[in-house]
Amino acid sequence: MAEGQHSDGHKSRPLLPAPIWAAVAGVLALATLWLVFFAPPGAPSQDFAGDVPGLDEDLFGRPGGTVDTAAQLARLRELVPPEQRERPNPVEPTEAVLARARSIFASQCSVCHGPNGDANVPVARTLNPPPVNFTHPAFADMEPGATFYIIQNGVAATGMPAFGGSYSEEEIWGLVHFLRLNFAQVPRRTEDVQPPVQP
Repeated sequence: MAEGQHSDGHKSRPLLPAPIWAAVAGVLALATLWLVFFAPPGAPSQDFAGDVPGLDEDLFGRPGGTVDTAAQLARLRELVPPEQRERPNPVEPTEAVLARARSIFASQCSVCHGPNGDANVPVARTLNPPPVNFTHPAFADMEPGATFYIIQNGVAATGMPAFGGSYSEEEIWGLVHFLRLNFAQVPRRTEDVQPPVQP
């Protein structure tokens, strides 16, 4: 039987005509060239670690598997424009504001940062850099404006998404209050994120 023929004598046809395959290959080549030579600064390929001590290698690579949370927060703070860090929280932490923030935290944040805010959950082990441990003393020193900016805009090249399109500024400022009142301003529970206990 001749090559390219089925047993019934019909010739097999390619999935797509040759000109279509050539066009697809050309588009892929152009996309690759753009990514290599023309990707804008600050694209997600940027190195989150930067030059902050403790962040130039895997954050879970410290003895005992702990995370250098202070260095991680220092790097995050660097990503926030100075004028944004200085913004005061304009929202009063009323019961309604905090109740809404508690609901947002439970549905959107606790899966990565943990219900206790200490990032001691299994998914934290799959992310590098890992989610911030809100119970670490260094988080208490983070300006409310910086926290707001990070929640609103997210952090490129990490698992932290931008919530500015999903929640209002009032809701995000409420979440800033919630994090500080429930995690940053309580007796310190932990200095470091410990690896989750394996079942």
